[in-house]
Amino acid sequence: MKAVSKINIEPCPPCSCGLANIEVSDMNSLMRDFKREPESLSHADVLWLCLKILLNSDKVKGWNGFMEEITSHLEYDVSSIIYLPFINKASGHYDTIYTDVRYDIQETEKIGQHTTVVTFDQPLYVKARDLVAQHAELGNVVVRLGGFHTLLSYLMCIGHIMAGTGLQEVLSLIYAPNSMQVILHGHAYSRAIRAHFLVHFALMRILLRAVELNVDQLSELQNFAENFPTLQEICESPILQSLKEKIQNILISASEGSKTAKLWVEYIAMINLLKNFLRAERSGNWELHLECVRNMLPYFQCTGHHLYAKCAHLYLQDMLQLKDDARSMISKNFYD
Repeated sequence: MKAVSKINIEPCPPCSCGLANIEVSDMNSLMRDFKREPESLSHADVLWLCLKILLNSDKVKGWNGFMEEITSHLEYDVSSIIYLPFINKASGHYDTIYTDVRYDIQETEKIGQHTTVVTFDQPLYVKARDLVAQHAELGNVVVRLGGFHTLLSYLMCIGHIMAGTGLQEVLSLIYAPNSMQVILHGHAYSRAIRAHFLVHFALMRILLRAVELNVDQLSELQNFAENFPTLQEICESPILQSLKEKIQNILISASEGSKTAKLWVEYIAMINLLKNFLRAERSGNWELHLECVRNMLPYFQCTGHHLYAKCAHLYLQDMLQLKDDARSMISKNFYD
């Protein structure tokens, strides 16, 4: 039983720092070939807000339920979650990470998979990426930055930016005042998400009072309320596009009113980014995921989350170059 419940440690071969050999690319040049347009307020959010606020429809669920309903038609594969053997050594040690990656390579080779994808949170991601950069035998390993802790770090950025704005006092009406620190620092994940969603909805309810619906828009929204559309139908709707432009113009006008209004409009944009990241993670939208990571970089920088700013930049650079790397690996294996 002991033989299958743990993995023998493979000492990490000594060599120079691999991170020093990685050339950091300019993000603007990398994103220039990225076909997606930056998206703050999605068509799906526009529809949800309009149905909940303008029509006051009781058939519309909360944001999570609504997103689940409109994406239920998307194809997906069911993954399996299994227990793996233990590595009896400190997780941050290079020997541990090297042993783990080598074990993962062996397991993926058993199922005929050429590329091994591993995911680490930021402290271990740096070391894993360092190892991959300096060891040739790990050349087919793709290291991903863990999305959950990236999101927690982003929630801390929101709490840092909104400190002293009255957000804590507002949320104290819903949650216990002593829990405000863990909520605004992102540690109480579920409560933090719900808190930000509630404030975001309250702000949008105030702003959307200025939206006037014409006959076509009202008819389209009523139709959507009766017969829930698919995500593709929502994205292709010209009516929702026009409503989106109206809402964006309202947000721009509001931000020009005062510095305080500009800050709260920025808060709305931060929560829109939060929603987009959650939607990308849950629906497997790879391009939206990369776009969200790119849009998080300035927030990591300006709030002092420099480790996540560096790692997210490196991660995004690797993922944007993944297609070219995959083509070169396929070509090399073909000719070999």
